[in-house]
Amino acid sequence: PSHCGPCASAATLAAWRGPAALAIPGNHDWVDGLAVYSSFILDRGWLGGWALPQAASYFALRLPAGWWLLGLDLALSGDIDAPQFRYFARIAEERMGPEDGAILVTHEPRWLTRWYGGGTPPPHVGRLVEAHLRGRARLHLAGDIHFYMRHSYVAPPPAGGGGGGGGGGGGEAPGAA
Repeated sequence: PSHCGPCASAATLAAWRGPAALAIPGNHDWVDGLAVYSSFILDRGWLGGWALPQAASYFALRLPAGWWLLGLDLALSGDIDAPQFRYFARIAEERMGPEDGAILVTHEPRWLTRWYGGGTPPPHVGRLVEAHLRGRARLHLAGDIHFYMRHSYVAPPPAGGGGGGGGGGGGEAPGAA
């Protein structure tokens, strides 16, 4: 493939005997309105011997043994937009079998950010999972949440030292009775 147009068709991808890559954008890809992501992923169709078959920032890929990989673009809102919702709902209703399983892929783990920060599920993703996938969403893979924390060891003060006047105050370990 030399550009995205022919590469985007399922028939072309099926005939391709080399590797293929699919990618969802993360929040940093949206800083420029997906300009760089589009230039290197959507508009190229080919990168270093890999086919890039995507025509949109989201995708559905049928895998062997009744599995589907659904790449959702949460953009900066933390939810899929209406065209994505319709696309994935149609896949779930018209192409997936009743026993098929779906693996959802997003750039951040929304279940964890909801747990940590509170809130409700994103409306479109929640409706997709509950009303259309109906128990077939079996795994959710995600990137990071930018929650950086550094843990460093801090040595306790020496036993019996550091106290002021009269009898060693302050030298006990925390929690000692």
